Amino acid sequence: KVETSALQAQYGYHSGASVSAVTKSGTNEFHGDLFEFLRNGDLNARNFFATTRDTLKRHQYGGVLGGRIIKDKLFFFGGYQRTSQRSDPSQSTAFVPTPLMLQGDFTQVSSAACQNNRAITLATASGFAGNKISPARFSPVTVAIAKTLPVTSDPCGRTLYGLKSNQDEDLPVARVDWQQSEKHSVFARATFAKLHQDSTFDGSNPLSINQYGVNDYDYQLALGSTYLIGSNIVNSLRLSASRTNVAKFDDQYKSWKDFGSNFSDVGGKVIRLAVSGGGNFAIGTSASVPGESHNGPNPSISDDLSWVKGSHQLGFGGNLYHQRMNYWSGLNAVGNVNFNGTVTGMGMADFLLGQAVSFSQGTTYGFYNRQYYASLYAQDSWRVRRGLTVNYGVRWEPYTSPYSKYGQIHHFVPELFASGTKSTVYQNAPAGVIFPGDPQYSCGNNYNCNDYKKFFPRLGIAWDPTGDGKMTIRAAYGMYGDRNHMFFPNQMSFGPPFGSNVAQSNVNINDPWSTYPGGNPIPGFVKLIGVGVSSKTAPFPTAGNYVSFPLDNFKPMYVNQWNLSVQRQVGADWLFTVNYLGNTTRHLTVADNLNPAIFLGTGPCTIQGPSGPINYTTCSTTNNTNLTNKKR
Repeated sequence: KVETSALQAQYGYHSGASVSAVTKSGTNEFHGDLFEFLRNGDLNARNFFATTRDTLKRHQYGGVLGGRIIKDKLFFFGGYQRTSQRSDPSQSTAFVPTPLMLQGDFTQVSSAACQNNRAITLATASGFAGNKISPARFSPVTVAIAKTLPVTSDPCGRTLYGLKSNQDEDLPVARVDWQQSEKHSVFARATFAKLHQDSTFDGSNPLSINQYGVNDYDYQLALGSTYLIGSNIVNSLRLSASRTNVAKFDDQYKSWKDFGSNFSDVGGKVIRLAVSGGGNFAIGTSASVPGESHNGPNPSISDDLSWVKGSHQLGFGGNLYHQRMNYWSGLNAVGNVNFNGTVTGMGMADFLLGQAVSFSQGTTYGFYNRQYYASLYAQDSWRVRRGLTVNYGVRWEPYTSPYSKYGQIHHFVPELFASGTKSTVYQNAPAGVIFPGDPQYSCGNNYNCNDYKKFFPRLGIAWDPTGDGKMTIRAAYGMYGDRNHMFFPNQMSFGPPFGSNVAQSNVNINDPWSTYPGGNPIPGFVKLIGVGVSSKTAPFPTAGNYVSFPLDNFKPMYVNQWNLSVQRQVGADWLFTVNYLGNTTRHLTVADNLNPAIFLGTGPCTIQGPSGPINYTTCSTTNNTNLTNKKR
């Protein structure tokens, strides 16, 4: 059953639809089914616009079986489904360095024929003359990467490559029911899911590094008890736990260090780069870096009491749920490098010269986040008279903030920054940045302070205005709290000092840290940073990134929902229906830049730097972005 608007007080935590599913039970008779679904090129028709049949091969099969263990007392039901999918790699297009480009000759690739009828003249300031350059000026790092790319005979560098799409999924389910007495029944259910998905990397062509391989294993266990307290009172108790384990495979290509760059390969053997502007290709995406996610076990208990009393059907109950998420990612550790033609006028030329417009690298980061969900409700379905029923209720659902098991939270306070107040937890932190354990941090290890004054009313009506059963008018209104998902505060955990991510502009990839104060900071971070064990003297990078959430003034999101429906039967065969649905959302969480770069014009100016005033002939450029930031 799917309910989508203005639900009763029994439902909450989120403002979206409620989905209720029931697993089959065994009976005194033995029953079973087998099924198979097969799709492949031999059975499929060719798409009208395609030259050949598709190569998708999908095999889905399984079965169910149910019956008795003890007649009239104990029953079982089980099912299993497997889905296997294979297909030939889909064809994708990229533009890579040609043999002529590797010899320093860019005349063909910069011509109008290769550049959408707009010829490019490469910058003489970078060493080009007539769109040619000595290969001695190329970066040995990017040339080594180019040698791992496919060799193309296309004068513009066009090449085709494929992305595999293979996966296997197993879905077993089992249930046991026990009829303990005429008044009491108990069930136990276990559901499992296992997904194995291959990486798109074919082992040789780095262009195919696009989607990581994954082993995903999930399970849920549930116990339920239904007890008839009396002929008109039923109590339902549910206990459950669930867990999700997602492990991503490393593609084992090469790191920037393997190609000769001054780079710490703390993220494994994979790189992430993109080239754009006059020739485009990419190696790796955010979905191709290593990581792990373990969500749970998530214990839950709920109890619902239904009491029919006269013209009322009363409902009372509550729920307590604890969610856990343990997550690790190599996204920042792998790094991210972009070449876009800013230096020479063509991205491919920037790439071979090693001139990256942006570079970032950090440490492997992770978090251990937790959150409680709790609620109580009371509701009534009152049959006021024949043809008129009113549903009303209220739900108490306090906002219990997610929290970090190890206090991996930082918070920026502009007033503390202005006064030069520094943290007592991490002595090297910038002024104004505080952490759990500092006297100014008022919410323990929570991202926000809890708010227990949260009540959400519900009201609904069903009315037959004519009394002949041929017309109904239904209307409802409800208020619903909502929560951000557990992954929402993840950027907090890769901010200093728990994990670090340093971004720079306009670097040479041979040594991207050559202009960074103190040189490559990553080895120092890796030695000192770990989950829950960050040293009090941990280093903080220059121009680090910090994410700050409101504390005691946080306003949780909520949604108002309402609907109106009118149905009218006309004659014996016609039914007309008109529906109206509405909702408003309040306090939707959005991001705001607390420290934006200020555009100061293109004329000359003097900006206060770390060691004193700095004179610029051109005031606002990407080279002084960090100095044109303004705290507010």
